[in-house]
Amino acid sequence: MLNHEIEKISNEWRILENQWNSTCQHWNDSMRQRFEREFWQEFERLVPAYLRKLEETDQFISKVYRELEF
Repeated sequence: MLNHEIEKISNEWRILENQWNSTCQHWNDSMRQRFEREFWQEFERLVPAYLRKLEETDQFISKVYRELEF
């Protein structure tokens, strides 16, 4: 049910992670470290957790649909 959306978000997250890694190679000062500490680390924690919950939700919805079939 949500597979397409999960895949799109996962792909966009991978692109963003790759871009961040590339950016870090060229930006290494106190401002980058502050951004990483105050924002990026939170993204790294939240986005994968969000994706896991979406997958769990998708599995639950699929299970309910299967159980409702006669």
